[in-house]
Amino acid sequence: MDFTLLEKSSDGRENVLVLTDVFTKFTVAVPTRDQKATTVAKVLVKEWFQKFGIPARIHSDRGRSFEGEVIRELCTLYGISKSRTTPYHSQGNAQCERFNRTLHNLLRTLPPEKKRRWTENLSEVIYVYNCTPHASTGFSPFELLFGQKPKLPVDFLLGISQNEKFQSQTDWVHTHQERLATAHDIAMKALKQAAAERKVRHDGSVKADDLKVGDLVLLRNHPLGRKKIQDRSGSKRNLE
Repeated sequence: MDFTLLEKSSDGRENVLVLTDVFTKFTVAVPTRDQKATTVAKVLVKEWFQKFGIPARIHSDRGRSFEGEVIRELCTLYGISKSRTTPYHSQGNAQCERFNRTLHNLLRTLPPEKKRRWTENLSEVIYVYNCTPHASTGFSPFELLFGQKPKLPVDFLLGISQNEKFQSQTDWVHTHQERLATAHDIAMKALKQAAAERKVRHDGSVKADDLKVGDLVLLRNHPLGRKKIQDRSGSKRNLE
């Protein structure tokens, strides 16, 4: 999960809490008026736990919204493990970071008269995202989560239907389980292949320096705040 900041809407909201499932890529995005931990807890319970069930683990960056006592108590109450990114390493929450960029790009496609009212159109934008096949799995997040292809308005306009025969509840459950198992197996293989390809690209672009004890290296100084003045890097001697 992660927060992303958008242009202030006509109703005064500018924060969006993004919740995304690592495996299916299914995503929920909720506009909020603040980034308080209590707000995060309420959204998690109402928009995820009560609709899709309790996750085994929640992953986030180290922001105060996700690391306070409120979230720790929530995780303890529901038996959820909590993981977090390493400091100053946004790649540790890469899926949310990628979705945030996608969300910003999708909202830019809104007509000018709707851009300031993005909160009114956010749910439709997210639905389109969840119904679109994901490059890394080959399936839409909707299909991986619910085990069936989403029915869209265009399907009815074009007279397209799945024409499934009626089944008893027991038969339907068995069919549904088989569909999910097949889709999940294919998606898992696709995810592993995509991860392997990313590793090859990453390793090919990395150049390792042969450092020796006593060599001078640059150590990056991360900002202490907007009003702090400091150098971005300083020289240090390699001791080990």
